[in-house]
Amino acid sequence: MGELYGNYWFEHLVSDVNSLENRPGVYLILNGEDHSKVIDVGSSKSVKDRIRTHDRRQQWKRYAHSFAYAVKYCDAEQIVGIENRVRDSVNPPCGDR
Repeated sequence: MGELYGNYWFEHLVSDVNSLENRPGVYLILNGEDHSKVIDVGSSKSVKDRIRTHDRRQQWKRYAHSFAYAVKYCDAEQIVGIENRVRDSVNPPCGDR
């Protein structure tokens, strides 16, 4: 099952970061309780490693006690454009605007 964010389908919704793959993609950090709030949006050529070592993890904790992760895997050339469009659409409290 997936969710639509910023006109993009995010198929991989998991609560365990280790379930993610190290592939290029755009990721959403969601509150883990009910997945109702997007806390952050990012992109990486290695999604799993990026989320596990993210420098804003402490900032995320201001908005949720646990997290879920939604990922749209895509070509590395597409990630920044998709990230920007999704970020503009969901306006997360963390990260660059």
